[in-house]
Amino acid sequence: SHSPVFQVFFNMLNLPEPALELPELRIEQLGMPDVESKFDFTIYLSESEGGIDIHLVYNVDLFDRARMVELLMQYQGLLVEITSDPEAAIGGYSLVTPAAARILPQPAAQLSDRWRGSLPEAFSRWAARGPERPAILAAEETWSYGELERRSNQLAHTLVSHGVGREDAVAVWAHRSAGLVWALMGILKAGAAFMILDPAYPASRLGECVRMARPRGWLEIAGAPEVPAEIVAELDGSPGGGQMGGSPGGGQMGGCRLRLPPRRVAEAEDFLGDRPLSPPQVTAGADDLAYVAFTSGSTGEPKGILGRHGPLTHFLPWLAEYFGFDENDRHSLLSALSHDPLHRDVFMPLAYGATICIPDPERMGTPGYLAGWVREQRVTILNAAPAMLQLVCHRQPGAPLDSLRHAFVIGDVLTRDDVRALYELSPTVECVNYYGSTETQRAVSYYVIAREEEHEEATRGLPKA
Repeated sequence: SHSPVFQVFFNMLNLPEPALELPELRIEQLGMPDVESKFDFTIYLSESEGGIDIHLVYNVDLFDRARMVELLMQYQGLLVEITSDPEAAIGGYSLVTPAAARILPQPAAQLSDRWRGSLPEAFSRWAARGPERPAILAAEETWSYGELERRSNQLAHTLVSHGVGREDAVAVWAHRSAGLVWALMGILKAGAAFMILDPAYPASRLGECVRMARPRGWLEIAGAPEVPAEIVAELDGSPGGGQMGGSPGGGQMGGCRLRLPPRRVAEAEDFLGDRPLSPPQVTAGADDLAYVAFTSGSTGEPKGILGRHGPLTHFLPWLAEYFGFDENDRHSLLSALSHDPLHRDVFMPLAYGATICIPDPERMGTPGYLAGWVREQRVTILNAAPAMLQLVCHRQPGAPLDSLRHAFVIGDVLTRDDVRALYELSPTVECVNYYGSTETQRAVSYYVIAREEEHEEATRGLPKA
């Protein structure tokens, strides 16, 4: 579901050794001169006495020498394997060289299956420890840990009381806001699984996602765009659509339909005030369903991905421990709504007592706004796709972003120009390039891009902008 870093055009030429004899002349074959490859890399093969000569020509803007040496070692090892056992199935051969085997993890090694508990449990512990700590800093409102704990508990009780059970899907019609965080935490506390619908996607696709998931509940965040008729029709179970009420029930979906107001309105109207402030007696296990996400795959049709609690709570502790996150960090919420990197933006800080920072959605595209917002909010952890990173780096003249510690980039091609602009903007940040897919949850590999004199070498494998 992600674009490759570069497109490799590979060409292999088997050049025969010409036989040339002339009377009264001694002829000596000279080596092949260096020629420019018409492809990203070309391997020339020619037979000689006692072996085969291999000549490799490659684009130095894309590859360094160490990478090409490793490729030739792979090729040599593969030929040795094939000649030693030509009857073996192709899947039985390996491209792992002795040098790579010393670095790569062993695929047969036992992985840790430690279960550290669910995300709501981790959040509740921090809420009890520091209820006045800021959990969400948004343009329109600020939430403390204690307030988010109480409000999400009330929402969870409401979902449960209207028939939303463990592992039932609850759709969230959302935009980047504190209300989105409130909805997700309430759903998880109810033991249900969230499914975020991004209004930026075509209504027909979102309607198909709703039809496939058959959510038991519906939460609409105040301030999100109007719900399209295609989605209303799927929720009501009728081809002609129907009324989207603000009260539970209605249509074939059943369950609970709620519109979550802004915090000040919820306080003024005592929204869900009759619900308990303590969490419901619902527990989630490692293999329980936590969310439903959709990817188009290779067909263009949405395909549902079922995400469990276990992989998420397995990933977050590694991320926090490896990069040194703690409760003093401030994390940006900039990721696309329907993609799994958003889970990192929301749940990483809440699991470790840190703060979520949400920019003004009306001003995000204004040149220079995001850089100023990062500076004013003292954001330390930036999570973004390359396109969003470019908006952050589009700054007006001003002070550098000296609060940033890490910038995690995922979702598309990261160019060396993007990294250079980030490093010029912030003297303190370390850029980490992630790769992952919806099916594998958040990230399966990462690369820390070096700064200063090491930068050119570290980014040699990245394409030019």
